[in-house]
Amino acid sequence: MTIVSIKTETLDNAEHFKLEFSDGSLLYIKDYYLSGPFTACASLQVGMEIKSDEEESLRFAGACFLAEQTGRRLIARAEQNQAGLSRKLEKRGHDSSCVSAAMAFFIENNLVNDERYAEYWLRSRLIRKTGKINGPRLLSAALENRGIGREALKKAFTKALDEESEFALLMRFMDRNGKKAVSGPYSLRGRLRYEGFSSTAINRYFDEAVDKSF
Repeated sequence: MTIVSIKTETLDNAEHFKLEFSDGSLLYIKDYYLSGPFTACASLQVGMEIKSDEEESLRFAGACFLAEQTGRRLIARAEQNQAGLSRKLEKRGHDSSCVSAAMAFFIENNLVNDERYAEYWLRSRLIRKTGKINGPRLLSAALENRGIGREALKKAFTKALDEESEFALLMRFMDRNGKKAVSGPYSLRGRLRYEGFSSTAINRYFDEAVDKSF
């Protein structure tokens, strides 16, 4: 099999190459995914005969590029996290090794950032007006279930849940739950600590807004 043509194309402000082979097949690749016999598309030439191991390397690079394009479309729709996007790509039929390569590209280029995802997700919950109002403990658990690691989670909480934001969340938690927040052996303070609220927020609540009937 030989290379019939090589065309340079640009997509998303990044250069990639369109290869046409003597068997009629087409392949889209970019330097980032090349390894083995080739390290850059510049080493490819029209008329070059491609050996089996070289073809395998090029096919892999092409499959990685396809995974990247699928990932870009998902990222364009909404902020993604590493674990979630990887699952979506594999569910769409992309090989796990290609998904790993595409994810490495996304992370290096800050297209996927777990800390940013967690911060955006938290802020959306902090301004939520309908549905269940959860405290920090359940918000943290929800993000962990989405595959967010502890370090990214900690940084996101530091950015999104400052003193005022936490107190506002506590007030909305109490407005929604009221006396239902206290059940079983819990005191109100104990329940709020269990829900993950800080001592600062809890003390402020009792100083400024507590219903004296508790």
